[in-house]
Amino acid sequence: MLSLLIPVLNEKENILALYRRLQEIAEKLKPHPVEYIIIDDGSTDGSLALLSELAQKDPAVKIISFTRNFGSHAALRAGLEHAKGDAAVNISADLQEPPELIIEIFKKWQEGNTLVLGVRSHRNDPFLRKVSSLLAHKFIRGLVSISFPSSVFDICLLDRSIINEVILLEGRNVSFFNLILSLTNSFETVNYTRDRRLHGGTKWTFGMLVRLFINSIIPFSKFSMRLLFYAGIFLIQASVSFAVLSRNLPAIIVLCGFQTLLLMLITEYLMRTFVLEKSQARYLIKEKINLSK
Repeated sequence: MLSLLIPVLNEKENILALYRRLQEIAEKLKPHPVEYIIIDDGSTDGSLALLSELAQKDPAVKIISFTRNFGSHAALRAGLEHAKGDAAVNISADLQEPPELIIEIFKKWQEGNTLVLGVRSHRNDPFLRKVSSLLAHKFIRGLVSISFPSSVFDICLLDRSIINEVILLEGRNVSFFNLILSLTNSFETVNYTRDRRLHGGTKWTFGMLVRLFINSIIPFSKFSMRLLFYAGIFLIQASVSFAVLSRNLPAIIVLCGFQTLLLMLITEYLMRTFVLEKSQARYLIKEKINLSK
């Protein structure tokens, strides 16, 4: 069986089109059965009601409804924990990742690959979004101590062996995709063109993107800790130099700003330790449909 994991946040306009295309793919994958695990991440536009109607008509449609918005990465984690398939693939509800890509990825899995990534070769997005995404990917790739594909990816297939390992990991406030890549250096890739959204706008706010950027680096890189050490040495030397040689107020202000930045970095680490220590829930489920309670 193949499990399709689909996080949904206010995607009512896209759900029926997505479901029809996934049904076509399921037909092409026969005799391999497919289950659709759709995770409603706190939608307020009626998405859950529409999904419930689909689940009543099709027992392969399985719904997980969160009590509030926990984020797409928490939704994917929940989907994995409920998946029954020998492999699982995530797909976006906005249809920017063409569902037909699942067939190519599935074939790579049949060849014996335990991790298959759908890598963007081109994206039909505004120029600024393209550039910022590519720069962030290259920056993260240069800092973290895990193997990355050459370009951005948002869709991947996990073999059951990797699914079981991911479920055992206790990490919180981490990038779901980086977490997967931290388990293995071996992966296969399939290139694709990222389409424009069929309906509606992106649900990713600037604050959410910044948080994802931080979550992609802090848990997987020693760079920031080393930065604290060397920056501390620099601040001591600079403070002594300014005290002896001058009374340059602007320079002192810059140093104070740098110190504040370092304190924010330390606070980030302490916050993550606190969250892990108090075992904060990754998500809370309000309702399940066509899934065991």
